[in-house]
Amino acid sequence: MKKKLVSCLISFTLLSSLSTPLLAKAQDNTQDIKGNLVIAGGGVGTSNHDIYEKFLSLAGGKEKAKIGIIPAASTTLQSSEKFKKDLVKYGVNSDSIQILPVSNHDFSDTQRDESTWKSQVNDKKLSGTIKGLTAVWFVGGDQTKIVDSLRQNNGSDSEALKAIWDIYRKGAVIGGTSAGAAIMSDVMITGGDSLGALKESIGNKANKHVNEGEDDKKSTNLYQFKRGWVFSNMA
Repeated sequence: MKKKLVSCLISFTLLSSLSTPLLAKAQDNTQDIKGNLVIAGGGVGTSNHDIYEKFLSLAGGKEKAKIGIIPAASTTLQSSEKFKKDLVKYGVNSDSIQILPVSNHDFSDTQRDESTWKSQVNDKKLSGTIKGLTAVWFVGGDQTKIVDSLRQNNGSDSEALKAIWDIYRKGAVIGGTSAGAAIMSDVMITGGDSLGALKESIGNKANKHVNEGEDDKKSTNLYQFKRGWVFSNMA
């Protein structure tokens, strides 16, 4: 699916750790997707004014926004709670923000066992809650945990993920930072480093341009990939 780039607050690169968003809006097509994406580099914080303001604008404005935060990527709830506090600082009513029960693992900073949430991703109550939102935000951490939390064991979409797609098609904004940004493409990077990509380039398992010794092999992590969610490139 072709996309129309509507805004770029500051330059963004896929592997950057900077907090810079790439904003994209779907063009009219057979899917009739009306939603928007806010894809931000890692380390988004309170001072990233432009990211928060644009996200809230696309969510319907501070007064009307109804936002769900998905904590699945993180090992704690702290980053989700901090993002909620930041949204409140930017003028959103606290009652209009929910940390959604989406995770396939327990969080280290709570007394609950959040690993039980995995069994709720097909719950009608959760999907109904999501369908009432104007925005969803994915916090950073490990992108594979997000995908594994919202996809079923056979690889199909859970009802919760279908609900996210539903509101995205109807006009909601989907945003994320770090791991929450990585999930939004078809091919999702799950591991490796820049040196590994240079030594064994993507789509070219035999990169003849770089000589590699035994010491190099030990210090190099080759890129690893997994299926993402194709928010930004749906056919």
